[in-house]
Amino acid sequence: PDAAPAVLRFLSDSENRDVRLLGVKILSRVGGKKPVAGLVQISLKDVDAEVRYQALYGLEQDQHDRALPLYVKQLTSDWNPIVCRAGLALGVVGNE
Repeated sequence: PDAAPAVLRFLSDSENRDVRLLGVKILSRVGGKKPVAGLVQISLKDVDAEVRYQALYGLEQDQHDRALPLYVKQLTSDWNPIVCRAGLALGVVGNE
């Protein structure tokens, strides 16, 4: 769990899609609350749709309550793609 911030920093610096996917896979296996903000950020902002998808679906069910307000906050973003992605994510994490 303590590695989550370091993995996230490494992810954001990599231009390699496969490296970012590996980072998402690692964060998804961490569990608990530490990787949630990072997975949410990736699911909203990564340039690659597959990386975003894996980050969203990498959130475990017990992490959804923590992710929910982070997605709701993004509904007021000035950038429409973020709003759309947040709305989509809410359909996943808020659908329990």
